[in-house]
Amino acid sequence: MSPPTGIGSTMSMDSRGVALRYYGHSAFRWATPQGTRVLIDPFRNPPADRPRWFLREFPRVKADLVLVSHPHFDHDAFERVLGGPSIIKTPGMFRGEGFTVDAVPDRHAREYGRPFNHLNLVFTVRVAGVGFCHLGDNRADLPVEVRGRIGSVDVLMVPVDASHHLLTFREVDAIVELLNPRVVIPMHYLIPGLTDPDSTLETAASWIESRGTVRRIAGEEITVSPDALPESREVWFFERFARE
Repeated sequence: MSPPTGIGSTMSMDSRGVALRYYGHSAFRWATPQGTRVLIDPFRNPPADRPRWFLREFPRVKADLVLVSHPHFDHDAFERVLGGPSIIKTPGMFRGEGFTVDAVPDRHAREYGRPFNHLNLVFTVRVAGVGFCHLGDNRADLPVEVRGRIGSVDVLMVPVDASHHLLTFREVDAIVELLNPRVVIPMHYLIPGLTDPDSTLETAASWIESRGTVRRIAGEEITVSPDALPESREVWFFERFARE
């Protein structure tokens, strides 16, 4: 697949929906109705002199396009992806067949982003009539211009873990209220069987248990369409992660 071209402001809706697959941590893959596979933030372990974060390697899956929010080991393992994908790791607006991507530059949470000038890309993916926002490791206090670029959001992927590695629960809730999605999907937390406790990450369980309506997804994939979105806000929690 060649890199998507610069986009306009509209795109067609496809009632078939988009298949959203969770690989754990901050990694998801959209499979569009037209057959394009868009993967975001595949992970690897840090160098051997640092504590291990993952108990297994990122699977050797295929994708046509890989989105990278920032150059940290747990987000930019695009070399593990098969299929010769195009890579988006710089700001810009792009169009593919039946989908659009907007990579909005902002600032990494905390001070972990110092080696790369704190740049983090917030990705908005619009496909099959649904707007997805993946925050990467972004800070909580979104500037007005960043909020304007993100636009309307149906599904928000946001870091949540009880160690507050990136965001406190209060910061998570503030972002949710600001972007006002119909669905919130937590990410970047400790997952048994995938995340090593040496990472210092903790689970998202205490935050999830405090939410009003939680939909627990038994598998690692769900089809999302406008008709499948809830009337009022829900948290969607993947109880499994894809291993292939």
